[in-house]
Amino acid sequence: MKCPSCIEKKRKTGNRSLRVGNVPASGRAAQNNLCCKCDRELNGTQTAQDKGEKQLEKERRRKLQELFLQYVTGH
Repeated sequence: MKCPSCIEKKRKTGNRSLRVGNVPASGRAAQNNLCCKCDRELNGTQTAQDKGEKQLEKERRRKLQELFLQYVTGH
């Protein structure tokens, strides 16, 4: 589904090359029926509390993996 906010911006400005974002399937942007870019513009970046525990766990795993790779490769 296309972002209604992007469509409205494109219509108002008449800028045919303006990108229209897609509404994601889940998350805060989906709840607000906006693409991620428009959601950040209107609501600011998400705090750790907003993201939820599942997202935080995913980020922790990614950081641990990056640190492990740095340790193994010596960089």
